[in-house]
This record gives sequence, C-alpha cells and structure tokens, in this order.
Amino acid sequence: MAKTPSAEFLKSANSLIIVASFYMDGPTLSWYQWMTRNGFITSWPALLQALESRFAPTFYDDPHGALFKLQHKGSMNEYLSEFERLANRSVGLAPLALLSFFISGLYSELRKEVQALQPISLLQAVTLAKLQEEKFQDKCRHSRPPPSPSLQSQTGPPHYLHLRVHLSNDCSRKNWPFVVTRVCVTTVTRSGFSITSVSHDFIS
Repeated sequence: MAKTPSAEFLKSANSLIIVASFYMDGPTLSWYQWMTRNGFITSWPALLQALESRFAPTFYDDPHGALFKLQHKGSMNEYLSEFERLANRSVGLAPLALLSFFISGLYSELRKEVQALQPISLLQAVTLAKLQEEKFQDKCRHSRPPPSPSLQSQTGPPHYLHLRVHLSNDCSRKNWPFVVTRVCVTTVTRSGFSITSVSHDFIS
C-alpha cells in the first residue's frame, strides 16, 4: 500500500515551487502562471518535469554549432547578447575556445583589428572590439563627403538672366506701347547650364 505524503512534506514542496517562481520572469513567468491556473503543476517533481519538457534543448539542438557559426551582423551589443546566450548553453567549452569563437564571428574589418591586438581573454576581446567599433563609427562620421555643388546649383537661385525682346516689323521704338512678338528668357545656372523659355504674342 502506497504511503500518503505527509502534510509537512507537501508544505515544503509547495514552498519550493513558490520560491522557484520568485526567480522567473518574462516568458518563463507567463508560462508558470498559465500552468498553475490550469492545474498542471501539482508538485515539485511535476514542476521539474514540466520545465524540462518546455525549456530544455531538444536532441537536435546544437548550441556549440550555433555559437561557432554566429556572425556579427548588427550592433556590437546585439552580437554580444546572442553570443552570451549561446555560450551559456554550451557547457564544457574552454575559455580559449570561447575567445576564438567570439573573434571569428566579428565582421572582417573589426576581426582584423582585434586579432592584431592579440587579446588573451574573452573579456579583453570584448572590450577591444567595442573600442574599435566606436573608432570605425567616428571615422565614418568624419569622412562623409560634402554635398555636390551641381546639386546646390540646381536648387539655388539663377546666376544671371538674359532677356531678348523681338519687336514686330510694324512697330517703332518711338511709338509706345509696342507689340512684342516673342520673348526669350535664358537662365544660366551656377553649374553652367542654360535654360531658355520662349513665349509668343506677349503684349506690352
């Protein structure tokens, strides 16, 4: 006949579950609250089994391989966060292996700079990578070319105007007002381009 767990044992088991929940946050806490409301967590062993089923890596999960293939594509903080997440799941890796994985995943220019400084620890490599990335960013900000002069000339005011007025044959300069048969306005921009507009039968 199976023995019924004592009230004292049940009390201590419930205490373990409550204490464990204090250390949960984010998706884990939401999962725990849902499991508790639906009555799936009834004992300490049940909680351990549920945690393993939900969050433990699968047989096909390979954090070592993912860490080795990780590439620096975004910001340094994003790369470092993902590296730390995978490294935390890769049990048994030597410090030199972590150092090698971190440096090899950096983008080409940054990797060369960090390798040239020969860091001897992961912490030192992270510090050097952040400093070199900031140096690259400052260099890019100060090496931006000025705006193109041709673009400025197209949007700025014209340099000068040419106005040519063609009079009709039957009017005289002495008889004002006179009839203008054609007006040619030529706009010369700062970049040397000429734009001519013509209007006909303009009466002055």
